[in-house]
Amino acid sequence: MPGQNAQRRKACLGKQRYATHADAEAALRALAQGRDWQSWLAVYRCGFCGGHHVGHVPAKVRQAILARRQEVQ
Repeated sequence: MPGQNAQRRKACLGKQRYATHADAEAALRALAQGRDWQSWLAVYRCGFCGGHHVGHVPAKVRQAILARRQEVQ
């Protein structure tokens, strides 16, 4: 299991920090406009800095979403 410093690097450091969820959502919409991979990005509240970031949805969550989509079809 990665240490706290490794988790912070991945979740927080080097990412744009937004003061509110709405600000991060607006940035996500601008970033993903016209691209088909926007569904794999999400806004989340950072447990390290308290701000909001845009990041990729974890692989386990993506797999669960895809599995549910296949069940519906």
